[in-house]
Amino acid sequence: MIVDISELHTTLGLADTSADAPLLRIAHRRAERLIKDYVGYEVEQNTFTEYHPAARGPADDYFTELRRPLQQYLILRNVPVRSITGIDVDTAGAWTGTYLSLAAGQWRLEGTDPTKCRTGILYRYNDLWPSAANSTRVVYVGGWSADELDDEASVFKMAVYHAAAKFFNELKANRPALTTAGTGAVASEQMDGQVITYARAAENHGFMNALPPSVLKMLEGWQHLGRAFG
Repeated sequence: MIVDISELHTTLGLADTSADAPLLRIAHRRAERLIKDYVGYEVEQNTFTEYHPAARGPADDYFTELRRPLQQYLILRNVPVRSITGIDVDTAGAWTGTYLSLAAGQWRLEGTDPTKCRTGILYRYNDLWPSAANSTRVVYVGGWSADELDDEASVFKMAVYHAAAKFFNELKANRPALTTAGTGAVASEQMDGQVITYARAAENHGFMNALPPSVLKMLEGWQHLGRAFG
């Protein structure tokens, strides 16, 4: 996880023994998944195994033609890429027999930073990558380290704090209306006559489906723009 649940308990002033702690866990998981889906990668550093190019359906002939010039490079999905553990090629993409393992001198990552490649672009020297679906297997280390998530990539933690808090408050406010036709969040209030209108249960469905605008603003510039071609 990008954020440890204990950090959210501290942020919201909520004890881990609170009756609302399970709601926070739900909101936390949902917030992290939406953030990762939005930026297009898993964020935390890990070892990944990927097959390129991605398999496409028969209706994607246009996409296949569009990708044809890109066979000179692959775009790894989980950035920043730290190191390549191994690259294997099976031109048929079957992986049922022998395959070719590439040596370090047969490929290079884009950029000059020796510690990380932010684009995930992987070039092959003096040859093209095969075009058959799943014909190249890459094992690599990618993502942001725990220390970086507290420093240069701390925007991800702040995004989780904001999104999880919003989702938690939505769940808590709408809790009475989740499984019944009862009342949910306050929709309007009138002080003098003490008139309070509650949102009905049918109006409370669909929350936690999108990140709040504040989080989207935070994550501008952190999306993996090449992921569609991976």
